[in-house]
Amino acid sequence: MIDPEKLEYYFRKNEKKNFKFRTFLKMHASDEEFDRQCRELHEKYYSEEFCRQCRNCCRKMNAVIPEEDIEKDAAFLQLDKETFMDTYLKGYDVFEDGYKAKHVPCDFLRDDGECMLGECRPVSCKLYPYTDQEGRLEGLLSMIDNTEICPVVYHIYEDLKKIYGFR
Repeated sequence: MIDPEKLEYYFRKNEKKNFKFRTFLKMHASDEEFDRQCRELHEKYYSEEFCRQCRNCCRKMNAVIPEEDIEKDAAFLQLDKETFMDTYLKGYDVFEDGYKAKHVPCDFLRDDGECMLGECRPVSCKLYPYTDQEGRLEGLLSMIDNTEICPVVYHIYEDLKKIYGFR
């Protein structure tokens, strides 16, 4: 698996090719087949163990907390809602449909690589990198962006180029 520290370099190096491949996929791939391929590659590369050790997503992105989770998360950290929001969250982000954590690296990332919110962590964090979710063909821009952050996504995207014979 590629070193997370090298992803930015490879992202820049492959950026034009990755966007050309996106255009190619939009014209040649079927939704169902592409989702199946992504799920298979996700199973090949993704592991909780690797994810726990990497946590590059937590170091490079803000968590987004849905409004309906705030009270539960605050209680989990033994804080009242107002203190939780003042300490950890920015204002509401309509594009993300939730409140973003104030800082990058994520405010909830502990030194040991675990999330302070444990199983209360946001669904978006639990589902990341989304490579086993439906609708991947429509989400190619975010997949390209995530090749800079997640080694799993990087390897999946590179394998897809091979599967489709893209040069």
